[in-house]
Amino acid sequence: MGEWSEFSTCSLDCGLGIQTRTRVVIVPALNGGKTCSATFEKRTCNPQPCAIDCVMGPWKEWEQCSKTCGSGKTTRTRLVVTASAYGGKECGATVETKACNEVPCPIDCLMGAWSTWTPCSVSCGGGITSRSRPIAIASSFGGQACQATEENKRCNEKACPIDCVMGTWGTWSTCNRVCGGGSQIRTRSIVVASSVGGKECEATSESQVCNTQPCAVDCVMGSWSQWVPCDKSCGKGSTSRSRNIVVQSQYGGKACESTVEVITCNVQECPQDCVVQPWGAWSACDKSCGGGVSIRSRAIIVPSSNFGRACPTLQEVQKCNEQACPVDCAMGEWSKWGECTEKCGGGYTTRNRGIIVQPRGTGKPCLSTIDTKRCNTNPCPVDCQVSDWSSWSECTATCGGGKQYRTRKVVKNSANGGSECPHQQETQSCNVQVCPRDCVMSEWTTFGACSKLCGRGTQIRTRTITQVASIGGKACGVTTESRECNTQECPVDCVMSNWGSWTPCDKTCGGGFSSRTRVVQRSATNGGVPCGSTIEHQQCSQNPCSVDCVMGSWSQWSVCSKPCGTGSSTRTRVVISAPIAGGRACESTLETKVCNVEPCVANCVQSDWTVWSRCSVTCGTGIKTRTRKTITQPSIGGAKCGPTFEQSECSEAKCPADCVMGAFGTWSVCDKSCGGGVMRRQRFIQTPAVNGGSCGQTVEVTACNTQTCVTNCVMGDWGAWSACSATCGAGLQTRARRIAIAGVGCGATQETQACTIKPCSVDCSMSNWGEWSQCNKQCGGGVQQRIRTIYQAASNGGVACQNTIEERSCNTNACSKDCVMSEWTSWAQCSATCGMFGMTRRTRTIVSSPSAGGVACGATEETKTCDNLPACPSSGKGGGVKGGSFKGLRSEQEQTALSVVSSPVVVVAMAVAAVALVALVVIIRRRRSVQVMNDGFYQDF
Repeated sequence: MGEWSEFSTCSLDCGLGIQTRTRVVIVPALNGGKTCSATFEKRTCNPQPCAIDCVMGPWKEWEQCSKTCGSGKTTRTRLVVTASAYGGKECGATVETKACNEVPCPIDCLMGAWSTWTPCSVSCGGGITSRSRPIAIASSFGGQACQATEENKRCNEKACPIDCVMGTWGTWSTCNRVCGGGSQIRTRSIVVASSVGGKECEATSESQVCNTQPCAVDCVMGSWSQWVPCDKSCGKGSTSRSRNIVVQSQYGGKACESTVEVITCNVQECPQDCVVQPWGAWSACDKSCGGGVSIRSRAIIVPSSNFGRACPTLQEVQKCNEQACPVDCAMGEWSKWGECTEKCGGGYTTRNRGIIVQPRGTGKPCLSTIDTKRCNTNPCPVDCQVSDWSSWSECTATCGGGKQYRTRKVVKNSANGGSECPHQQETQSCNVQVCPRDCVMSEWTTFGACSKLCGRGTQIRTRTITQVASIGGKACGVTTESRECNTQECPVDCVMSNWGSWTPCDKTCGGGFSSRTRVVQRSATNGGVPCGSTIEHQQCSQNPCSVDCVMGSWSQWSVCSKPCGTGSSTRTRVVISAPIAGGRACESTLETKVCNVEPCVANCVQSDWTVWSRCSVTCGTGIKTRTRKTITQPSIGGAKCGPTFEQSECSEAKCPADCVMGAFGTWSVCDKSCGGGVMRRQRFIQTPAVNGGSCGQTVEVTACNTQTCVTNCVMGDWGAWSACSATCGAGLQTRARRIAIAGVGCGATQETQACTIKPCSVDCSMSNWGEWSQCNKQCGGGVQQRIRTIYQAASNGGVACQNTIEERSCNTNACSKDCVMSEWTSWAQCSATCGMFGMTRRTRTIVSSPSAGGVACGATEETKTCDNLPACPSSGKGGGVKGGSFKGLRSEQEQTALSVVSSPVVVVAMAVAAVALVALVVIIRRRRSVQVMNDGFYQDF
């Protein structure tokens, strides 16, 4: 069986619900095995009684307010239908109170006493007088409204006298004489004539004396004298002339002008010659040899101006240090470093260079042509060294398989690329026998549901065996435990009778209540369901009762909307309570009546005056006017209309007067004797212009002496020197000046001088590469070199020289290698001790094989017949073969051949044949290494 699932959520939150759990059959019972137990279990849960919330009846209608206004109180009630139990929601309040009729009570208006009548607003023509009274207490909240606080009535209605109204005086007329006493007049008009005993009008014109001053006598001047000669020929001089007074001015006549007049003359500037300093010292030569330049200069103290003498040259250049410069030794580039004398631990390597340019004069001598340095200074490699293995450690486990270790130490660490150290630890298994196994049990489950909800029940919990004890391990404990539960007494619920009938309603309208009751037959004990309410209420007669409208008292009539010409007055009242449920409706809250029906007195109504018109003149004194319109004519004794036209004097700016000029004087002396000069003449202002008047010119100019002058040339100042024509080394720069006035003796307009900014950079100049040298090896990779020389070394930042020696690989083909063979061994012992057929041999080995077309290896074995053997005995026994046999003669045919040749008859023939045969074998062996004769007569040793 599988494990039980968790119990499901309880079916009820209270009042005894159900929980379930399930498990599955993993392996069904077979062949008479133990049958499966239940796969479904259930238990009770949440046996506690459910909470009962309080149930309240509906609220009754609010009771009648304790006050009709000014904030009263009203209450309402409700009944408890079902009381709360077992922690249910508690009952709310059964009585509620709130404020009502919070509107303030009406307050009637209370008026103060009338004041006395005010004085009439006018003394005649109909005015108004009024009186007023205060409001002691204002009405509010629908109380009786206040009456009028002010009353008006007409007074002094008799007609008023009208005084004469005169217009403003006009401007005075022009005086009939300009001096010596004259007269002038002015006028005004009657705007409003007098009536009803008003003030009479005054005169409409008047006159006055004018211009009583004596008449003016103007000054009379004599003629001007000739101009005196100018006191300077240049640089601004002065000249003057004079005149006499013939008649002096009187009584404000034209005043006399100046009797002397002075003007400037010969205003042209005087010529200024250029003034320069003495020459300065010569500068240091810019080169120590090979030809340089030295410069001296001077400055301008006073520049020339106004065609004065021009400035001379300000700089001079001279050559210096023209002797030849020394030549430094020029060395070639270093060759590549040679092979190091040692592979590690420090050796030496060298390089060399050649002399390209030999030193001359005091030039820098040549340095060493050979350079040596250390190389391969890296330490030689050191191999690691370790100690012997230690003994094995104790086993890490007494059973079930443990581990043992042994170690060794590093005696000397590897260094400089030597062989690395081997491992310093080894491991092996130990105590591999099986260990005893204790029983292992699962955790206890939670206690199950109690077997009873009350009156003492039982709960059970279980655990399972997850591992059975074996090999002497600890045995398993019990798998089930139980305990008591729910030992409390069981609850007894309340039992109640059925409800009785509803009682009649206690009201016929406006909302009443009816009730019914029941009795308790058995009370609840031990927490059983408690008894509910024994009385229940319900609403009835909810239809509203009818209420008539209630209106407040009328207020006082309001003040009339018009003091005359028929106005209106109103009064109001408020609704105290509106009708309800068909009660009598409310009447109107507003009443209006007609008042002050007598016609009104109408005064004349006129518009505002227009703005004043523009003045009738643009300068001096003129007239300006304005008007207005009559909108409403007066009636019933109303105020009369005023004038609709007015005029007034206006004074603008004074009129302009042009100045009075005197006559021009005589012409001045011409300011040039030739080439076009000018003459001037002047006049003076006798009476200045006023109020914006204008004057003519006081000076006139005319040309004179326009014939061409014969003049000396006048040169302008030299301009700045131009940029040097070269950015380095020796160059030229120029400057220019212009001819200010063309004439005789003009100088050069352009100058040139030498300039040096900085020495030019010189790039290295090298010869072409020479031919490649012969390869230093015939094969196996050699080196070829070629060289070039330096014609001109780089200087002053020029492009530096490149290598003077270049190398390349050559003859990279592998070298041919001839076969190398060891020396021949000594000849071996002869194969026979007698006769002509004894053989001996010798051998050699190949030390190195040929390669790349080298000479091939020769034979590694040689064979020849034995020399100087004695003839064998004729008995045929032994055949002369050493030891009774001949190594290499193994067949019967060979043995037969030996017996045949043992006869003396064939010895000579056999000897000749043997010699020829041996010669043939030697030839064959030199061409091939090891050969076997086709007839099998003998083989190689």
